[in-house]
Amino acid sequence: MPLLYLYRTLCGPTLWLAFVNSLTFSSGNAIKYADDTTAYYPLSKSATITTTNTKSEVKFEPPDIGQTLIDECQEWAIQNKMRLNAEKTKCLNIALKKTITMNNPLSMNDQHQVESVTNAKLLGVTLDSHLSFSEHITAIRKSASKKIHGLLVLKQSGVDQTSLTHLYQSRIIPTISHASPAWYPFITDHQKEELEKTQRLALRIIYSDEEHYCDRLAAANITTLCETLNQHCHQYTSKIKNNPDHLLRHRLIERTVSRPKRSNSKLSDFYLKKSRTVKRSLAILCNPSYI
Repeated sequence: MPLLYLYRTLCGPTLWLAFVNSLTFSSGNAIKYADDTTAYYPLSKSATITTTNTKSEVKFEPPDIGQTLIDECQEWAIQNKMRLNAEKTKCLNIALKKTITMNNPLSMNDQHQVESVTNAKLLGVTLDSHLSFSEHITAIRKSASKKIHGLLVLKQSGVDQTSLTHLYQSRIIPTISHASPAWYPFITDHQKEELEKTQRLALRIIYSDEEHYCDRLAAANITTLCETLNQHCHQYTSKIKNNPDHLLRHRLIERTVSRPKRSNSKLSDFYLKKSRTVKRSLAILCNPSYI
């Protein structure tokens, strides 16, 4: 291998980061990872119109900031003799309403209209317009199912249970738990149960001689999938708390809701729903739009 080619291969990522570092925006924020750039901005209440007599629809005023972000990115590309891929440029509006309408769509090159989508993949996590993460749950279950089929083939080939358990822990669990602190706190109990079914199926294949799910967990020496994901979230939260310079430290909130001593199940459900709504609202302030 020529020395110059080897140098370019090793230093390629670093050189690209140095090259794209000059891409800045006058308003909004940007996340740059490799050759993908995500620009996002929050919409204030004055920029939204809610239809009367209902809270199921929200309309956005002309997003001047969004068009400005596209124009600035396009100007940077022209100055650096690059060409933007208009077909891969998408716009995602995130709100907790049922219907989202944008009055004036975004455009590129004054000709190509930027496609407005209901979900988009960002660093392996599928974001949807209501932060329900239903598309993400479906995607990771589909990916995990393909790998679980591999467990079945290996089991039929005579691979022992210990090796199959190591394969499950090293190949399938990372697929499910990827970036779990970003989406697991927001999903519903039904979605958690759907995820748990994936592990139930895998352990049923590996430990077919065990009758109950708890016995299979004990044989594999692992916890339930929900407990594993909860542990990942707690570890990431502790990492943020212990690092005063962490960028997400100011996003941590202390639980101040005090429950009454005598509360029924309906009141407890109310607090849970309210807490989930607060978390999603904070996420909207962080990542309200994807371009």
